[in-house]
Amino acid sequence: MLVATLTGGLPLPAFAGQAPAPAQAASVSQAAPLPVYLTDRGTGLPTSMFGTYIRRGDLIIYPFYEYYGDRNFEYKPSEFGVPGDVDLRGRYRANEGIFLLAYGLRDNLAFEIEAAVIGATFDKSPADASVLPARLTESGLGDVEAQLRWRWRRETDSRPELFSYTEVVFPHAKAKDLIGTPERTLSGPSAVLEFLL
Repeated sequence: MLVATLTGGLPLPAFAGQAPAPAQAASVSQAAPLPVYLTDRGTGLPTSMFGTYIRRGDLIIYPFYEYYGDRNFEYKPSEFGVPGDVDLRGRYRANEGIFLLAYGLRDNLAFEIEAAVIGATFDKSPADASVLPARLTESGLGDVEAQLRWRWRRETDSRPELFSYTEVVFPHAKAKDLIGTPERTLSGPSAVLEFLL
């Protein structure tokens, strides 16, 4: 993960877990110490990536990989455009390379966009007598989604933080049953409470 702060001059990139550059370290040491309830994450706004927080002016570039394997994948042949409404169990596998880009617009507002490249394979059930091919393989662009994340209330020593987000998944590759997104999906708003136990 690459994090760059784009405020106050040239960006100063730092990889996750790496010590800040000298100019960043000097500015951090001059800042007031954080309250104990913020020492695990700082003042940043939570992103969609667990344990990753973003502040105003931060740019996060986060490439990652996911593998999916399901030997008990429930499906109906009709979901693949052929006759048959019986629930069956097949096998699904996929490899996905994902790229997340997030930017802290304000102290309490962040924008994220995520895009994926995916390769997926589906093997139908031996009990499936439909005209569905025994194996389907697809590859190409996976989900493309965007989020707007808003912090409604900051955490204090006596109350939890409250934030929400709205997400849209954009339609594409509607003819690809395994990897396509047939229609736009809109999620949110959602609220999450965070507090130190």
